[in-house]
Amino acid sequence: MKINTRRGKRWWKEKRWHQWLQDLLLMLSRRRYQLVLSETEEHLGSTSFESKTVTANPIGIGFPKDRIKRKKIRHAPGTRPRWEQSISTAIIQHEAAHIRFSGSKPHQPLLGWLWNALEDERIERLLVDN
Repeated sequence: MKINTRRGKRWWKEKRWHQWLQDLLLMLSRRRYQLVLSETEEHLGSTSFESKTVTANPIGIGFPKDRIKRKKIRHAPGTRPRWEQSISTAIIQHEAAHIRFSGSKPHQPLLGWLWNALEDERIERLLVDN
């Protein structure tokens, strides 16, 4: 899909982009979860199994302005909107894999952190094998 943004408007606030990302989440997770895109979200992405919501921060990883630094990043898009779109797509793919392959994480902070780290590694292996 071609990125065409109006001045001052973020690409992910356009209805067609949000719908495209929502459809991607549905297709990959095979479950109906609501997608929330928020630039104020402290995490890059998160999934709530209780409320059936996925939250993603499209600007959670800032666009490297320095061309030399960007060249060191493999397959890095050259423009800010394309960078943000690639990051957002990757976050949604990752969260969809959690929906598809994981369950709710434990509520204890340390155990929840460890569980999430192990699940991240496990789902990455599952995605590579497919």
